[in-house]
Amino acid sequence: MFPKLRIKKAAKQYKKNWYERVEVSRHLADVEGEHYHYVLFLNVMGIPKGALAVRVDGSIPDLDTAKQVVFRVSSYNNIMQFAGKSKGGMKDILKRPIKTMRTVENQVKENFGEKIPAGHPLHKELTVVNGLE
Repeated sequence: MFPKLRIKKAAKQYKKNWYERVEVSRHLADVEGEHYHYVLFLNVMGIPKGALAVRVDGSIPDLDTAKQVVFRVSSYNNIMQFAGKSKGGMKDILKRPIKTMRTVENQVKENFGEKIPAGHPLHKELTVVNGLE
């Protein structure tokens, strides 16, 4: 049996309605050395109504693992979809972390100056953040 058919067959038992479509994402998520497919349940209009993680062999993982798979693949899909938009897109994603980092650097300098006390519990982290090490 083809892997995609095995995944769809495993997911069908989780459909809430007979008319829901089962779509298997081409993206795989690797969690703790195992590969998982991301399955999306769509209504008649194509609107996502649920997601499921299915191991490559067709078995269903525990809830915690499934949450990790769904989060990883859906986050990746959202980033790629946003990056593909012509206006803004990836430029905005790139600017945000840099701006946040500058704000954190300024706050550390405001509170500690150029020298972070060696006895401070976050000495190493704050020194790295400020580029002093």
